[in-house]
Amino acid sequence: MSRKAGNALAHTMASGDAVMEKKKEKAFRLRFILVEDRGADIARNLARREIEKVLAKYGAVSDNLDEILSKHITGEMRNEQKEG
Repeated sequence: MSRKAGNALAHTMASGDAVMEKKKEKAFRLRFILVEDRGADIARNLARREIEKVLAKYGAVSDNLDEILSKHITGEMRNEQKEG
């Protein structure tokens, strides 16, 4: 499994007498190697866990999260994955 992650340049905001610094996070890609046909299941479980954290943080609820994840995260390879 490989993961690309990083932080963008930080920006600062003046807040009264203090200066607050907030880092922006970049998106990352997960690549599963040698998980046979379980790659999509693993990705869905990871995505579900993180999405549920964000939803809980904002007090939101998703009634069809599993359906959406199943629709958009599949075990099918895209054309560029098949060729390479």
